[in-house]
Amino acid sequence: MGCEDDEAEARTEAEGGDSQMRLPIEGLSDEAQEAVSLLLGQLAEKRSINKTRQNYFEAAQKTKHFGIAVPPHMVEFETTLSWGEGACTHLNDRINLEGFEIPDSDVLPLNLSRIIRQNKLLAESTMAHLEAQKYGPAFTMALAGYAGEPDVVVRSLSARVTTGEWNPNSRRLTKILTVTGAKWGRVTEMIYADDEMVYTIAEGDRGGLTVVHSAGVPMCPGTLLPFRPDLDNPFGRSRLSHPVMRAIDRAQRTLLRSEITAEFFSAPQRYLLGADEDIFTDEDGKPIPTWDALIGRISAIGRDEEGQVPSVYTAPQVSMQPHTDMSRHDAAIFSSLVNVPVSVLGVVQDNPDSAEAMEVRWDALNKVAERAHVSFGAGWVETLQKAVMIRDGLDDPPEELDELESKWRPASMPTRAAMADAATKEIGAIPWVAETEEALRMFGHDRATRKRMLADRRRAQGGARIGALAAAGRGLLPVAAGSPGAAE
Repeated sequence: MGCEDDEAEARTEAEGGDSQMRLPIEGLSDEAQEAVSLLLGQLAEKRSINKTRQNYFEAAQKTKHFGIAVPPHMVEFETTLSWGEGACTHLNDRINLEGFEIPDSDVLPLNLSRIIRQNKLLAESTMAHLEAQKYGPAFTMALAGYAGEPDVVVRSLSARVTTGEWNPNSRRLTKILTVTGAKWGRVTEMIYADDEMVYTIAEGDRGGLTVVHSAGVPMCPGTLLPFRPDLDNPFGRSRLSHPVMRAIDRAQRTLLRSEITAEFFSAPQRYLLGADEDIFTDEDGKPIPTWDALIGRISAIGRDEEGQVPSVYTAPQVSMQPHTDMSRHDAAIFSSLVNVPVSVLGVVQDNPDSAEAMEVRWDALNKVAERAHVSFGAGWVETLQKAVMIRDGLDDPPEELDELESKWRPASMPTRAAMADAATKEIGAIPWVAETEEALRMFGHDRATRKRMLADRRRAQGGARIGALAAAGRGLLPVAAGSPGAAE
């Protein structure tokens, strides 16, 4: 299905959803009902563009050609490019949440590690970041868990089914709505929350929507994870912007024209002068197929009534070079829009870049990733603060988490060898850094590995001290002043 069809379908769904948005929901106050209607309207308004961006990400959009260079029998022929997916995934590979920490503390307070581990936040964060790049924002919601679930459940939500109301003063969501079920184009299940309550809404036995569960919350449990937010767009901007989508359209047209040209030069064009039309008909006088005439009958042509042999000419083979040059030009334009090197777009370059040149070409994308660390990091910190509030029944974020920070792997994705080389040089300039945990991080070790290495070091040091004390007690070794076991 093409983009035009998708947009038409989305408009139809949105128009059809208007009547449902005005349906009363049993168990909701008038104020909450109005908020739900407005949020459903926001989802309907964005459904078309979100569907279009999903198609570009999945390379499912229809080629938009002008109908000039495409023969009628190839109008339905499709070409696809996965550049939309690559624009997001190449960046997403550089946005890796490593964990959380409190400055000057080795342990996260309030059993925060349990929440992170039970909800697999470090693994699921990658999915949320990808959704934000596709549509502009992603969302999280912290909810009290049911039996058999964690004490607090943190869910990552896509902008295709989730929206909210942003308060610019408190800089947080004050309302959030996510559609969790739909059937035949109508919403059947959803979750709505504001600063006081969270409602689970579903279809009742009589078909209408009704509140099936509600619970009090200290504040809206939803959190915004925006990609490239600004003052005009606090919900962020999609990486698949309109210029990016138009660049993909242009490249697909070039690819389609090259496919058509390839069809022509794969079967050399010939023409005859002075040929009798009988050579193009079979024994029954019916025209023979064009392909059979090309590969069979044309190779054996008889003389005409006057004994003359028809003249056979072959048209010059069509060159693919103009299409190759155009593809490189399209790739260069797309590369400038999404800050990825042309070489990763499947376009072969005459002079491949060196490793140093490739690293420089990734610098612009690394800067985009580092800016995303800031906006995403603030969202994840807020998510964990709300999760603790819901779990512990607090009215305000706990003071122990005021200085909670998110930790990210370097966006430049250096190799272990490069990281070790940089760490060695820094330790050479500042020797005392070697005694800190930060030195292990600079060498590329993750948090769990650093903890194990430091624990092993402490055990080894403790064993050495005990051995020294035992030896000193037997009079085998003098105990140096100031060392463990020395007399004061």
